[in-house]
Amino acid sequence: MRLFLKWAIRFLASLSVLPLFFSSPALANPPGSLRGEVFDPLGGVVPNAKVMLVRNGETVGSTTTDAQGVFAFSVPESGRYSVHAEAPGFQNEDSPTVFVSSGDSKSVNLNLRIGTVTQQVVVSATGTETPESQVGASVSVIKQSQIQDINKPDVLEDLRIVPGVQVVQTGQRGGTTSDFHPRRTDGLQQGPD
Repeated sequence: MRLFLKWAIRFLASLSVLPLFFSSPALANPPGSLRGEVFDPLGGVVPNAKVMLVRNGETVGSTTTDAQGVFAFSVPESGRYSVHAEAPGFQNEDSPTVFVSSGDSKSVNLNLRIGTVTQQVVVSATGTETPESQVGASVSVIKQSQIQDINKPDVLEDLRIVPGVQVVQTGQRGGTTSDFHPRRTDGLQQGPD
């Protein structure tokens, strides 16, 4: 009976050490990987895009794409992941969710769409003439003496003396007015090119 008891104790002691052996890092499952590329709408690669690895709505990793638009993540544990990409001039994009298990390698490519471009133009009347060398586009200046010589109650007649401009007024004074110039870029153009 003593022999059996000694044997039982040794056996139970060895069973208690077994979990420590199997949980050692040397025997742990290798991580998975999630890699891919980020493209623009024409199929060109998007370098330096910010890419985030997302699990359960939380960012668990981030990187940027290389010069070829490639990104890669090491996935430490099995689970469902998605990828979120951002780049200037593009809309943010999220990938579908993919399951990555230990030792598995998955690929996800993202196609970014062109984002909206916000531009603000402020026009102010300063009464100060700007030298042509400081203006980025062709500008026609009507001098005060020319306006006085024309002597009309509105600016429409003054605009008619600018070469290449056609002024169209619909209705009476105070109605809708447009000026058309085939290649005008100085801000006077209100109609189509």
